[in-house]
Amino acid sequence: MVSRAAAAVGEGGLALRFALMACERVAAEETPDWMQASVAEGLARAYASHGLTELRDEMIAKAELLVAVIENGKEKELIASQLATVPR
Repeated sequence: MVSRAAAAVGEGGLALRFALMACERVAAEETPDWMQASVAEGLARAYASHGLTELRDEMIAKAELLVAVIENGKEKELIASQLATVPR
C-alpha cells in the first residue's frame, strides 16, 4: 500500500492522501472483512505519520473492532500484527 510506504519514509501528507483514497474505495465497493480492517489500519498509520494523534487513536479503535470480526484466522492475525506496529 502506498500510504504505508509513504508513512515509513516520513511523508505524512502523501500517506494520508493515499489512505483516504483507499477508504473511499472500500466504502464504495463490497470488500472482504480483512480489507476493511487493513484500510482502517493504514489510515491510522497515516494519521500517526502526519502527527494527528486523536484521529490516529480513533482509527486504531475502529480497526481493532474490524479486526475482531475477521473470519479467517490467518488474515485476522496478519492485520492485528500490522495494527500493533502503528506508531503511538
